[in-house]
Amino acid sequence: MVPVFFLGFYFFVLVVVWVGSAIIASDLAKAKGLNASTWAITTFLLGPIGLIGVAGMPDIRLRSYMRSIAIKLEAIEEQESTQIETMPVSIPTPVSSRLEPSYIYIDEGVDDRQQILAVVFQQLTEKERMSASLEASDVRIGRMAFINTNEGKVLLRLSYVGRKDGRHIYKKS
Repeated sequence: MVPVFFLGFYFFVLVVVWVGSAIIASDLAKAKGLNASTWAITTFLLGPIGLIGVAGMPDIRLRSYMRSIAIKLEAIEEQESTQIETMPVSIPTPVSSRLEPSYIYIDEGVDDRQQILAVVFQQLTEKERMSASLEASDVRIGRMAFINTNEGKVLLRLSYVGRKDGRHIYKKS
């Protein structure tokens, strides 16, 4: 027969392990970009088995970061990655002519490098056009683009947003 003291002690240790596992699983899930409260409840109900489950889940933040690096290094096509995680792209509303425009639009039919650069340069402000160089700039559809000065310094960085209504959309940054 086991004394009552030992049963109480075992129950206390069991609760501490279960609650500790839930806290650790919550922190681990949050670090991996998963729903922390769901994993905390699951681990509280399943104990250390739930902790093993959350440890085995993929790291969403790391995968997203690695995918963006691979796209920038052109190791994978951007279309492949956007099929994995897509969000609907809405065309940003054009900014008033008094303010500096923050988006560049290129029709899908334009595919020659010189034509693309001409379309981009038409949408730049007068001040940006005066500083920019056609020869030193690099704009490719579906990729990050750079508008450079004659000295080769980056004047503008254009981040590719997506495609909507027959136009490619770039955001100035």
